[in-house]
Formats: sequence, C-alpha cells, structure tokens
Amino acid sequence: MSTDRKTLSAEAVTAAFNQICAHLDEDAGDLDTATRKRLERIAKESMDAHPALAWQTLGMLAAERWDGEAVEALFANAMRCERGAQVGINFAVALAACNRFREAAQVAERAWEAQPSSLLALRGAIDMAWQAGRWVRALELTQVLSSHSNATDRETEGYRRKAVAILDQYSVRLSVVEALHDALYGFLATRRVRALAACEFVDDGPGDEAVYVTVQVAREREEVERLGEALTEALFSAVDFYPLGTFVIDLAEMETA
Repeated sequence: MSTDRKTLSAEAVTAAFNQICAHLDEDAGDLDTATRKRLERIAKESMDAHPALAWQTLGMLAAERWDGEAVEALFANAMRCERGAQVGINFAVALAACNRFREAAQVAERAWEAQPSSLLALRGAIDMAWQAGRWVRALELTQVLSSHSNATDRETEGYRRKAVAILDQYSVRLSVVEALHDALYGFLATRRVRALAACEFVDDGPGDEAVYVTVQVAREREEVERLGEALTEALFSAVDFYPLGTFVIDLAEMETA
C-alpha cells in the first residue's frame, strides 16, 4: 500500500510541477488562489517521498509570484536532495521566469559543468546565455557542443556568428548588447511582464548591416506598444551610447501557433 501511495505521490507532484511550468511558459497571469494552494499542498504532501521535485515545484510557484529570494532558497533545498544537472537547469528556468536571465545563464552553465557529459544541459546553457545577451559565451559553449556532437544546429550557429560579426564590424561592444538585454529584462520585471522568447533578425545588406532583437511578451498589441514607448528611456539610460543604427532591441506580442 505504501508503494502505491508513493507512486501516486510521484504522479501528483510531477503533474503539479508540469502545470506550473506550463503556466510560466505562457505568462498566463496570476494563478488563482485555489490553484496555487492545491499545487502547494501536493508539493508539501510529496516532500517525504519525492523531496527534490517537491522543492522544485515550490520553487516554480515562488517564481510565479516573482519571489526571487524564495526561488533561490527552495532550489537550494532541491539541490541538496538531488545533484543532477536537471535540477540546475530547472533552477535556471525559474530565475528566467523572474526575468533574471544573467543569473539564469550562470546557473545553467554550472549545471552543465556539474555533469559535462549532458548535452541537454550544455544546450540549455547555450540557449540561456544567448537569451541573456552573453553572446560571446554562448558561441564559446556552442563550439564545445560542436566538438562533442554532430547534432549542433549549424544554421542557428551561423546566424548567431553573423550577428556578432556585424556588431564587431561596426565596433559595437558586446558588453553593450548584454547591458541592453539586462535593461530590458529589468524594465519588464518591474512591471511583472515575463520575457518569453527572444528572436534575432540579421540584416546583412551591404551598407545596411544591423542586428535586431525582438523579445516577445504575452500581452496585447496596445499594451506592448505602451511598454515599448516606456522602454526607450530605460535602454538609452543603460549605456553611454546606444548604437541605434546597428543594434536594436525591442518588444513584440508573443506569436501564437
């Protein structure tokens, strides 16, 4: 009977964890009180049998309410229970859900370093570094991936290297790119708007070379436009010189299938 309860507990806490992750992936607004309490109860009731996943579920719930300190504390508990790379990647995802992408990239890379054989962890570290604006580090890690696997996305890698080459051509420091990413994510965090995806467009037409980054958010177009207008001041205040003609970072409503 105890085995059955343990199995049910595993299924329940896994479902709870997946539910809150899906909610964060869509930035679907605040959880209603009843749902939050139900997910918290499942996590707490699963603590004895499945502590690592229970702590992670509570950590994701903390991310949903934008409580970064609680995210750190709860995932620290999870990592004391389980040392695998997946817990570290999930920790990075929770930080990213609070728009703390710089820290998320660092956590994701540490997760891979703790389990260097995990190509999944390495890919997670690459993607998190790129979205954080740490483009040089993302390409360095991509090179590591290329030396271990033939599954590297060569098209994406080539596109990213082209973006960096254009910025180098026009003497745009990549520290500026990172600072502008930080400013955008910080701006959105103050408004509790999650950055869900970042897409790049590289214009390599002779004489018109430029790199455009569009960060997608789950908001209606009118609100995105208002956010974009307010964002401008934050971006220009973040750097000594905004290389507007060569690098642009802006917002757009989340694309739906």
